[in-house]
Formats: sequence, structure tokens, C-alpha cells
Amino acid sequence: MPNRSQIIGLEETNRRLRVIRESFDGPPIRRVCLQGARTIADQARRNVRRGLTGLLLRAIQAVSGRKASKQGALAIARVNAWVAPHAHLIEDGTRDHDATPEQAMKVPSAAMGAGAPMTAKGKFRAGASMAWSAGFLFFRRIHGTKATHFFERAVEEKLPGVQRDVIEGCRQIVEDAIRQ
Repeated sequence: MPNRSQIIGLEETNRRLRVIRESFDGPPIRRVCLQGARTIADQARRNVRRGLTGLLLRAIQAVSGRKASKQGALAIARVNAWVAPHAHLIEDGTRDHDATPEQAMKVPSAAMGAGAPMTAKGKFRAGASMAWSAGFLFFRRIHGTKATHFFERAVEEKLPGVQRDVIEGCRQIVEDAIRQ
């Protein structure tokens, strides 16, 4: 005679596990992660200085779906490089460097006011940072910009809170799935 045993409540346990698995594979978990990404993006917007055009502020965004899954995540906070291609220069800064004469910055001498320095024949002297020619100043020495690390600071400031919120959101998803 075969030995038969039955586990009481197995069907109910399997149903609850299926509901939990489905909850973590769709919109509920994506919403929780996207809210965390929005928190970091909002802080990055507060950290950045508004420029003349405001493009960098508009380029900071939180995304989910296909755009985030390309990075292997459910949701990410990022800077859209098509909107603000200069974002990395503001985040990391630039160094002082010399430009070639073709790359030199051209500024009308009238914009510099009276007493603008001039050199003979509009050529760069050895070690000169600017030259004058035909009513224009040409700046050869380009000064770098200081790094602001606006996005890095946003992640450092908000990550512990976001992790807490995501864990709490996941816990709530599991509790809601169990109650069903």
C-alpha cells in the first residue's frame, strides 16, 4: 500500500508566493524605485547653479522602463546628455590650458573697456595670455572651472534615505501581496 501524505495549506502558500513574485516583476516595484530616483534627481537640481539657459536643470531626470533597463536597473537618475552635453564639465571641472592661435577666444576690445593691453602686430608674446589685432583681443590662456560635483553630492546626501524608502516600499508590497 503506497504511503500518501498531504500538506495542509500548500495550495494557499503557492498562491501567495506566486502573487509575491508577480508583485516584484512589474509596476509596483518600478514605482518604488522611480520614487527613489526622483528624490536623487530633485536634490541634484537643487545642487546645480542655474546657468544662462537653464538647460542643465532641465536635463536632470529620473527614468524607468527601457531607458533604465539598458543600465541594468529598474529606475535611474541621470543627466540627459542630448539636452546638456556640458554637464560633465560642470560636474568634474576643467583644467587650465593653452589654446592654439586658431582656438583662441576672440573678444571685441570695446567690451574690455579702456586700457586693454596690446602687442605689436597682434601676435602672442612668449608667455602672453592675450594679443590684440584689428579691434579684437585674443585670449590664449583658458582658465579651468572648479568642479561642483552636483550629482555626486546628491547621491551621497540622499542615498541612505532612498535605500530606507525602497526597503520600506518593498516590505509594503510583500505585505499587500500576502493579504490578497
